[in-house]
Amino acid sequence: MHKNLRPLRASPVHARIGYWPLAIGHFRLWPSREVCLPTSLRARSLWLKTPAANLLSLLVLAAACSAPAAETALPNRVLSPADGQLLQAVHQGNLALLQTAIAAGANVNCPGTNTLPPLLELLRAATAPLDTDHRQCIACLLQHGAAVDPMDSDRRTPLIHAARLGDLDTVRLLVEAEACVTARDRFHKSALFYAVEANRRDIVLYLAANGDLLSPTVKERKARP
Repeated sequence: MHKNLRPLRASPVHARIGYWPLAIGHFRLWPSREVCLPTSLRARSLWLKTPAANLLSLLVLAAACSAPAAETALPNRVLSPADGQLLQAVHQGNLALLQTAIAAGANVNCPGTNTLPPLLELLRAATAPLDTDHRQCIACLLQHGAAVDPMDSDRRTPLIHAARLGDLDTVRLLVEAEACVTARDRFHKSALFYAVEANRRDIVLYLAANGDLLSPTVKERKARP
């Protein structure tokens, strides 16, 4: 046995109900008849040997653990009416409503409920290539200054998601808006990699000709005299 451990023999009564050692950051039921604790921890522990005291200690610990969570809770973010209208329009694929919201001063990069901008959230949540209505909303957002390369928690950009979906038309929209073709997510995969995985040769060839595989990007071609 370790020199810093000492066995504690429990009485028959307390062996049935167990010990509840309560220390700073430590709370555990010891059901065995023999308990070994480091001397330093045993000195700091408070041993409660009655069921009533055990229940009280549980309530105290629960209150102590819940207090920091309440202090660190983030306040709810309040959207402006125009921003809420914009998020709704993008979700529904309603171009007319989107244009109305932008005219009313909506922020095209306003974070939604998961803190992602609408362009990225739309593509991240999609499970298939976008329909015409939603793609028109993306074009409208880009025309009004939406960020083209935001990243989600996996560091995936809208272009990576479009390639993952096998959506060539949306890939073209984003590349023409000067999206970073060589951006990689946290798995070190680029849009080209996802296009290969999706078995989309047309997207692979398009990306290879527009910034990947040593080809010049749209931005570089525009900068040429």
